[in-house]
Amino acid sequence: DAIVVGLNSVIDELENYMQLLKNSNAELEYANKELDSFSYSVSHDLRAPLRAINGYSQVLLEDHGSKLDEEGKHTISIITKNAHKMGALIDDLLTFSRVGKQDLKKVELSINNIVDPIIREFTNDEQKNRIEFIVKPLEEIYGDNSMIKQVFTNLISNAVKYSEKKENAIIEIGSVKEKDKVIYYVKDN
Repeated sequence: DAIVVGLNSVIDELENYMQLLKNSNAELEYANKELDSFSYSVSHDLRAPLRAINGYSQVLLEDHGSKLDEEGKHTISIITKNAHKMGALIDDLLTFSRVGKQDLKKVELSINNIVDPIIREFTNDEQKNRIEFIVKPLEEIYGDNSMIKQVFTNLISNAVKYSEKKENAIIEIGSVKEKDKVIYYVKDN
């Protein structure tokens, strides 16, 4: 009898855990649906005002550009530039929301081959004269190319953004190998 009671207790406990697992799965599915809904909203609802801002800025320049002084034209270019930055932030947010849904594909990665194009992408001609990049030898690793690229894109983008107004900015990118880990860094002055 004690064995039967003990087994019944174990079975009851297992059934409770199974129910908890089902509830957790249902909550996770609901959260994923909410995230998908949020992503759709961000993608569509926030892009429409950005398109309007860019469109009206362009119309203003085309139709009334001759009446604007340099400060007015500069102000419109700042509006347009910030609207583009907002679009990039939306893209980053959408990419981040899809991170958990992707299968990771680990391959050998040359981090230098990932970092170099990102640096070129985030530095225009004016920034090249004011921002010096020091790229130290970067250890190769196994990882997911798109995920690692996204991480470096965000880090380098932030470093450029916070350094763009500084005279003689220096952004250093490097890696340190410690035991069985590789630590990468992006730092600015």
